[in-house]
Amino acid sequence: MKLVENELQQVNDCIRSVFVHEVPVVKRIVDQVFNSSGKRMRPALLLLTAKLFGGITDDAIGAASIIEVVHAASLLHDDVVDDTVVRRGIDSINARMNNKVSILIGDFLFGKAYTRISRLNDRRVAVTIADALANMSLGQVLEAYFQGETETSLNEYYSIIEGKTASLFASSTKIGAIIGNAQDESIRSMAEFGKYFGMAFQVIDDYLDLWGDEAKMGKPAGSDLKEKKYTLPILYLLEKAEDDEKKAVREILSSPIIEKTQIDDIITILNRYEAKEFSYRTAAGFMEKACIILNSSPQCEARRAMENLIDFTLHREN
Repeated sequence: MKLVENELQQVNDCIRSVFVHEVPVVKRIVDQVFNSSGKRMRPALLLLTAKLFGGITDDAIGAASIIEVVHAASLLHDDVVDDTVVRRGIDSINARMNNKVSILIGDFLFGKAYTRISRLNDRRVAVTIADALANMSLGQVLEAYFQGETETSLNEYYSIIEGKTASLFASSTKIGAIIGNAQDESIRSMAEFGKYFGMAFQVIDDYLDLWGDEAKMGKPAGSDLKEKKYTLPILYLLEKAEDDEKKAVREILSSPIIEKTQIDDIITILNRYEAKEFSYRTAAGFMEKACIILNSSPQCEARRAMENLIDFTLHREN
């Protein structure tokens, strides 16, 4: 993301300016939220897409900051829904304070995002962000509905992650294309690019939850399992395993509390069926679709930077 390093700093400055006048207690909480919200991947993709088609304008910086605020707000709500107590190695807001504070700060961030949307010059940007919020919420509803349900299909899983994760990536690249004055066909193509990138990003998250380095992840291995969120490797296993192994896995998954030794047992079975390899191939397959779309764009620095982001995402460790 070196190509847009200076612009990402402008995005961070823009975010900070939104909250500079808040009361100290709110500002402290908001600072923690943005310090633990991740790599700024979505803003980076928005900026790179804008650069790919036209250039990075003030509207691109503003839209990228809005996308990051929306992402941070969604994480606060997700942590409450999922009972998450650690995010990137530090206590989550709901763990440090309570669920009520986490929800209300999330609502506060959404409100701030809406205020900033009104300052952008293209109505299509506001519509795109609104659609993303609706799709993210729908994805979370589906995930909550299927939580703890071992009969969830892979297609249902793909519908969940397309909403809860991929929709904001798709909106980021679509908005970048809009602000870069791309043609309508290119705007649609870049939305598809973002969707496939986001699907791959989530699958890698699932992969790392089970096989990642706990120190680098900032959370214990198998956190999704403990929350009864049955991710791609588990659902693949429940399709492919022998009946006695499926029964053993389902018994563990139906336990009120899943212990570390039980997670280790499941990982042993996953390894037997090469679920790790299947998960990686699935992520790489989504990224291949993203690459095909990107290959139709002109060769330039922005395109090469996006190709590097694809490679980074497939090989990331946290």
